Amino acid sequence: METDIIKSPDVSRIVEKQHLNKWVAFSPDYAEILAFGDRLVDVDKQVDGAKAVFAKILPDAFFAPADFSLQ
Repeated sequence: METDIIKSPDVSRIVEKQHLNKWVAFSPDYAEILAFGDRLVDVDKQVDGAKAVFAKILPDAFFAPADFSLQ
C-alpha cells in the first residue's frame, strides 16, 4: 500500500499562548487565524462558511486526549 506523506505547516509564527487548548480556524494557506474558541461548533459559526482549516492547538504533551463532541 502506498502512503502519501504530507508535511505539517509551520504555524508557530501565528499561534500564541491564548490559542492553547482552543479550536482554531486557519485560512487555507495557514497565513492567518480566522477565529478561535473552546468549541469547534462555535469556531465554525464564527467563520460563517468561509473556507478554513480547523485544528485543536495542544500544548507540548506526550499524550493528548481528544473530545470530538460538538455539544
